[in-house]
Amino acid sequence: HLKKSCYRNVGDEIYDLKPFDYVNTEYAYCNIIGSISPYKVDSIELESIDLSKAHYLEEIGDLAFYQNDATSIEFGHIENLRKIGNSVLENNSIEGLLDLSKLPNLTHIGSAAFNNGHIEDVILPDSLVEIGPDAFSYNSLRSVTFGEGLKKTGVAAFSWNELAKVTLPSTVTEISDESFYGNWNLVSVNLED
Repeated sequence: HLKKSCYRNVGDEIYDLKPFDYVNTEYAYCNIIGSISPYKVDSIELESIDLSKAHYLEEIGDLAFYQNDATSIEFGHIENLRKIGNSVLENNSIEGLLDLSKLPNLTHIGSAAFNNGHIEDVILPDSLVEIGPDAFSYNSLRSVTFGEGLKKTGVAAFSWNELAKVTLPSTVTEISDESFYGNWNLVSVNLED
């Protein structure tokens, strides 16, 4: 579903990938209309991903950036993004802060979307309604800032991290089994009034 073009940037040169060739690259960014199809750029050893110019992106399909070595992803302000699919960034090395707060229409994060990385802190948008099973499991999460619209966390959504305290918004109606399992330092899970 890549309607315009994607590029790879090695050093100072930019190469047109004719919607996406499978190449080893240091950096990739896309100017996209619509969605990134499933399996589109999986396993090509990206080091970073920049979607900040993908203003018309509505959905990132399942496994789109699966199993790369990406250490960072930049979403920027993508007004139309509604869904991040299953295993989109699973088995990457995304580290540090993952800020999704500038995605004002994101409603769904799929199963294992950010599973098995090095993310330390997450900021989620108010528009987010559901977080899929294992979405953020097996990271290094120390903090999660939940948006005010969240209704459901999937099974093991935040399992096997380093969370010590969790405060969920009052809009939450379902906390699935083992959502916070394996956070051995966790001393409290609170629901806001």
